[in-house]
Amino acid sequence: MAACVVTCAGGTVALAGFDPWADTVVSYDQGAGANQDYVNPNASLGEPARFTGDNAPFTSPGAVTPFNGAFNVDQVVTLGAGGSITLGFDEPVTNDAANPFGIDLLIFGNASYLDADFPNGQTGSPATLFGEGGVVELSADGLTWVAATGVDADGSYPTLGYSDLLNPFSPTPGAVETDFTRPVDPGFSADGLSFSEIVAGYNGSGGGTGIDIGAFGLSEVRFVRISNPVGSGFSPEIDAVVDVAVPAPGAAVLAFAGALAPAGLMRICAYIAVLAALLASVARAGFESWPMLARDASHNARATGFASPLGSPDWVASHDENGLPIGFIGQSGPVVLGGLVYALGESGGIDRLYAIDRVDGSVRFSAVIERPALDSWSSPLVDEANRTVIVASGDSVAAFDARTGDAMWTADLLLDVVNASPIVTSDLGPSDRLFVTDSDGFFLQGGGSLYCVNVDPFDGASNPYEPGEIVWRIPLGGASSGNTPAYAGGVVYVSDAGDFNLGTPGRVRAFDATSTTAPPPLWTFTNTINTGFYSGVSTRNGFLYASSYTFSGGQDSANLVKLDASDGSLVWSAPSNRTDSLPIVLVDGRVLISAGLAGFGSLPSLQLFSSDGSRLWDTALATLDGGTFFSIGGWTHVPVAVETDTGAFAYAGTPPLSGGFFGPNTDLYLIDLELEPGDPGFVVEAFAGAGSTPAIADGVLYTIGASGLHAFGGFAGYAPEDVDRNCRVDASDLYAWESGPRRVACGAAVERIRRCHRGWIVSGRRGFTLIELLVVVAVIAVLVSLLLPALGGARDAARTVQCASNLRQLAVAWRVYANDYDDWAMPLAYTSYEDVGTGDSVFWWGGAGNVSGEVVYADGFLAPYLSDSLREGSVFQCPSQPEGSYVPQGSTGQLTTTYGYNGYYLCPPRTPGWSFTIGGQRWKRLSHVLHPSELLVFADTLLPASSLPRGTSLLDPPMLYEGDGEWRVNASPTTAFRHIGHATNAAHADGSVTTEAAQPGWITHDRFRVGSVGEANGPRYVPDWMRWD
Repeated sequence: MAACVVTCAGGTVALAGFDPWADTVVSYDQGAGANQDYVNPNASLGEPARFTGDNAPFTSPGAVTPFNGAFNVDQVVTLGAGGSITLGFDEPVTNDAANPFGIDLLIFGNASYLDADFPNGQTGSPATLFGEGGVVELSADGLTWVAATGVDADGSYPTLGYSDLLNPFSPTPGAVETDFTRPVDPGFSADGLSFSEIVAGYNGSGGGTGIDIGAFGLSEVRFVRISNPVGSGFSPEIDAVVDVAVPAPGAAVLAFAGALAPAGLMRICAYIAVLAALLASVARAGFESWPMLARDASHNARATGFASPLGSPDWVASHDENGLPIGFIGQSGPVVLGGLVYALGESGGIDRLYAIDRVDGSVRFSAVIERPALDSWSSPLVDEANRTVIVASGDSVAAFDARTGDAMWTADLLLDVVNASPIVTSDLGPSDRLFVTDSDGFFLQGGGSLYCVNVDPFDGASNPYEPGEIVWRIPLGGASSGNTPAYAGGVVYVSDAGDFNLGTPGRVRAFDATSTTAPPPLWTFTNTINTGFYSGVSTRNGFLYASSYTFSGGQDSANLVKLDASDGSLVWSAPSNRTDSLPIVLVDGRVLISAGLAGFGSLPSLQLFSSDGSRLWDTALATLDGGTFFSIGGWTHVPVAVETDTGAFAYAGTPPLSGGFFGPNTDLYLIDLELEPGDPGFVVEAFAGAGSTPAIADGVLYTIGASGLHAFGGFAGYAPEDVDRNCRVDASDLYAWESGPRRVACGAAVERIRRCHRGWIVSGRRGFTLIELLVVVAVIAVLVSLLLPALGGARDAARTVQCASNLRQLAVAWRVYANDYDDWAMPLAYTSYEDVGTGDSVFWWGGAGNVSGEVVYADGFLAPYLSDSLREGSVFQCPSQPEGSYVPQGSTGQLTTTYGYNGYYLCPPRTPGWSFTIGGQRWKRLSHVLHPSELLVFADTLLPASSLPRGTSLLDPPMLYEGDGEWRVNASPTTAFRHIGHATNAAHADGSVTTEAAQPGWITHDRFRVGSVGEANGPRYVPDWMRWD
């Protein structure tokens, strides 16, 4: 803040004649579907709301808390689809290092946490945040705009109006106001906390989404623009934008006092407040999706759990909206978004995309598509961010509105697409891309191509392409058909089939997905045998997997390869059955492929390989029932894996008997991958009548059979839109929805809620009828039971907070270790013969498996102090660096950690890679650590590489010791700035955790945002570096 401030018991206050709030509305563009009660742009000016509900469409006065967001008509303005608001400050917001946590600007919306113990104010673990996003852009002059990437305007830390409240739904104001110019510590996590614990964690702050403008290269800001892209599914509500104040020294500690509100009134107020939160977010309720072939762009077709039993389907979709019979493309897989499942087929002699209601199987709409070439079985794609369904068919890629079927855009290709399915990225900010290949099956037309197509809205600064515009095209230089690309961490991978005529083998290549011109390959792998890849590739844990096809030979005439995704080097090649399908990689490294066909020396089968490439079994070589051949899998089929605590399973179909190779599968099996095909219990359950490439979402399995698209498992649905067509999404839509045909699906739940809540009386003015209230309660019950797992995955801010929580646990365990070992700091690793003999090296996170081939968490130095393991989502894994976005440390490819330990300073003799140079330096006791509040012990780390970055558990300094008191610049620092605002989380020697936003010069590897906190070793990395000799 540029103005002077004074401090009182209530916090930091601006002097008369100046306020920290945005001063003017520069522009307001109301988007489609904006709630007309909340379209006053002046509501975004002035101080954020402290008390609400006394001037709203329905009256329910209450204090604004993290569980009860503002909803007065004069407190928030809504944007609507495609809407935006631009606010201006009379005085500039400056990038001031003295601002708390380096945060210069705060944005307040009406986000709130879900009360997991309603109405007591208790978050779940992780906390579920109802926020509605909003793209933030900053400008110093109103002309040049910089996107604040990774920031959601309506999210982060929900508003808290008073610091002395004990009731999260207090019907009266508090006495001690919070400070709206003070940000919440970014390291604070609300996971699993009570209301009082959250209030304490806010530490006098009023909340808000914090932005360090310096992280985006700005020294000052006068204008803030918040927009809502069309198709986001949200409508952000904005309350205020605030300039952060520099805290004055000696600020008084806030006093906490208050009393509980009367229980009955509290319950009623809390109930209505939760209804308000539901109504604000019902249109974006998060069901599971299955957006593309094999679920995601990594192509590991893994479901989150079992589907409903394969007894009889809940419904079969067989006729279109006009009553005409549908002939679905037999080998094409369906995709799922929200309340609809999408599939390709033909009715009335016209090829179409069908949108099918997940509740009852009725066709909501269909859209005409190009006729597939050569019996192509390409699957459609859902672009969740832009709410489109995309179909690659004929010689074009076409996008349709996912809710209406309206044509959105078309990209024309040079050749037809045959069997290849498109993929789309979701982590490239405002410039996400679609990738697809066209077909030249025998390299007779110069070969197919890989296309990069823009899918996001045009933005002159950050994305100068229209949706559907081809950004670049790369000739594959070989035959292609079925070459579905894969994507991870900014890199797109694609295979080809080589030159069939000359006997040239196929290749796998990697390209920079972020390039705006046709990029050269990052690396190229040429198959080790003379076969081509007529299939896509899969990626997991920094490795790629591809299966080849051959036109002759037996069950082992093709091969399955495992490659290092960072450089394309071959890890192993194993003989396999021929296939056009995708490998499925299990968590333990085993690989399942569906392959083969009935004839030409081959048989359809499933093959399972160990993590080292040895074949464990082949269903075609096993027998059932005393010799009956078990026909399952096949070269065109993609199974779905399910991994549980008891083992791995897979849903797989039987090859078609009609329609040549391309008709629908005839049967569907659930098999136990821990058994062999001949073992009793290998087939867990089965269904006769359908079984083509399945999709699973919310426990419902969708698969195509001869009679139509089958659904196994009931789906209750929800009110996703303006059901009663009154231009609002509100309680009346829930009533209209509940009164309609979907009532059958959730009628029992409604009746149970009605019986439980008979006798509830709501007095005073109300915005709902009692029937509507009961219906909403029923929907809440359905949402809570079905949606919380999907909603718990959150936004970048939540991941940053979870990461800080992980580091705090590591720091505590580190201190406990020192207490047990006479105050000595923990070693980073034991790698020498004198420490481990001929066994595995042992790191602070576990045994490395460099000899045994198996990472063992229990061997790690911190294992006795942490009840966790080396797995995705564990305390060792930063949620902002998910599996597949990097290559795990070590040779096994198994997960280790995404955090680094400062062994360079704390234990030089036991820091691998550097101990030869620094081994003579002193191993530290905790009592001898200098500047413990600043010294980094653990932090986010990553090691840049040519394609995928590598994990590292070493937190290295910006300067490296060369001996004799000499230091040199570290060309490969390891601190990763992967959080909001290009920030890194770090745990310090005193046990504190901070979030450090990168300053100019800190990041030395822009692509992966890797560098150092500061450019000097002291005091954060090696505080005594000047004394080394």
